[in-house]
Amino acid sequence: DLTAGSYTLTESSGNEWDVVIENSGDVSVTSGQETIIDITNTYNPGSVTVNKTFLYNDEPVDPQDLDADFNFSVTITGDNYSDTQNLSGNDSYTWPNLAVGSYTITETSGNEWTVNIENDGNVSVNAGQETTIDITNTYNPGSLTVNKSFLYDTVVNPDDIDFSVSITLESDTTNFEDTIVLSDSQTSYTWNDLTAGSYTLTESSGNEWDVVIENSG
Repeated sequence: DLTAGSYTLTESSGNEWDVVIENSGDVSVTSGQETIIDITNTYNPGSVTVNKTFLYNDEPVDPQDLDADFNFSVTITGDNYSDTQNLSGNDSYTWPNLAVGSYTITETSGNEWTVNIENDGNVSVNAGQETTIDITNTYNPGSLTVNKSFLYDTVVNPDDIDFSVSITLESDTTNFEDTIVLSDSQTSYTWNDLTAGSYTLTESSGNEWDVVIENSG
């Protein structure tokens, strides 16, 4: 029951949709006729990009330079969507074509790393926009303590014994080597801030001593 004449058709659909109205919405109504005009709505998704940063001793580091597990499972979860990507090294990753809404980013990285995700992993996806979120992994080094025991109960003059021994800790995988000296006045030593990996402990003490190292060093 429209009066013949010119009309304009508009649509309000929010920024989640791109709207195309035939003939820019201009339509002419002719007496006694049905006029048809098409409206096409194309969904305008967003995306989320995670950027990874690695720290060791508060300095940026390439995790491949450490003898450490640097494979990380990063998961994005929405109301009706979940996806996990395995990232290694200083990778970034983008989830494209996401529906507008709220999502959560989580990461599984093992106990070698402390994980800090920006905004506690909460991220909002906006129509037509890329949202970035930073994940910082801080390496957790280990330590190794050596405890010395000197057995000389059968010696009648122990004051004449040289108790100084050299102990070396080394690792080919982490390119580490250090030698310390222990004696009866210092029978314990701890190496801190060690990169996770395999190490070998050896001792040089001369032929005065029989040496037994736990687990063969």
